[in-house]
Amino acid sequence: MLDHPDQVLIRAPEQFRFAWGSEFRRQYQAGGATTRYVLDLGETRELDTAALGMLRQLVERAGSDPRRLAIRNAPSALLDLLEIAGLQPYLSRP
Repeated sequence: MLDHPDQVLIRAPEQFRFAWGSEFRRQYQAGGATTRYVLDLGETRELDTAALGMLRQLVERAGSDPRRLAIRNAPSALLDLLEIAGLQPYLSRP
C-alpha cells in the first residue's frame, strides 16, 4: 500500500540482475524531485553486482534521504549483502 501522494512502488523480480536495468531505471525515473520510492524485494532471491549499482543510483535519485526511499520485504538471505552495501538506513524491517 502506498501512503504518500507522490510515491513510486518498484517491485523487483526474482533475479534482480543487469538485464532488468532498463526497466528499473524507467520505473524510478517516473518520479520527481519530491517522490518517495518504495522498492519491494519480496520476490527477489538473487542480486548481482549490477543490481547493487542500480540500488546506489536509486539512493542518489532519492537524495540519500531515508525518508524518500524504503527497501522493504528483503529476504533474510539478502539482508547482510544490503547492509554491507551501505543500504541499512533504507531497509524496512518487520
